[in-house]
Amino acid sequence: YAHAISDRIEEYETETLELPKIPAVEMLKGMMEIRGTKQKDLSHIAGQSTISEILNGKRQITKNQAKALAEYFDMPLGTFID
Repeated sequence: YAHAISDRIEEYETETLELPKIPAVEMLKGMMEIRGTKQKDLSHIAGQSTISEILNGKRQITKNQAKALAEYFDMPLGTFID
């Protein structure tokens, strides 16, 4: 019975609640903070200077970088695409 109720709640929330989209760079900053990730830890995705430019809003995340970030942080691809 509890599963049926939780399923109905999930359906309601999915159909009626719309969560705001967090900008990709803000999500990246947040995930790096939560996981204690340093810019050098992402060197397999982009150089440290590129990561710095992304975090400072001087450069956009490319599709290839977004895919690699999604895999690294185990999140959906859309998380790192604006």
